[in-house]
Amino acid sequence: MPSLKAATNFRLVQLNQLSYMAQFTTDVRHVSGTDNIPADALSRVDAVTAPIGYVILAAAQVEDEVLSQLLRDSNSLRLECVRTSNADTVY
Repeated sequence: MPSLKAATNFRLVQLNQLSYMAQFTTDVRHVSGTDNIPADALSRVDAVTAPIGYVILAAAQVEDEVLSQLLRDSNSLRLECVRTSNADTVY
């Protein structure tokens, strides 16, 4: 038979766990696939057949002010420079 102290500790653990879980929403609803755009897009990844245009991507990155600032500033984000087959640079 468990002691009173063990039973009390067990109840405190349960209360702590319930308190933690109460922080999260309990409003769970079904959203159909066509109305749930991110899930619908992720489920169709195989349908994407267009190759990546590295030349266009590299040109867009050269003109991107946000990327330029991220590369200049010191922050925890680590971007790696990658050279493509035709010597373009993409991050």
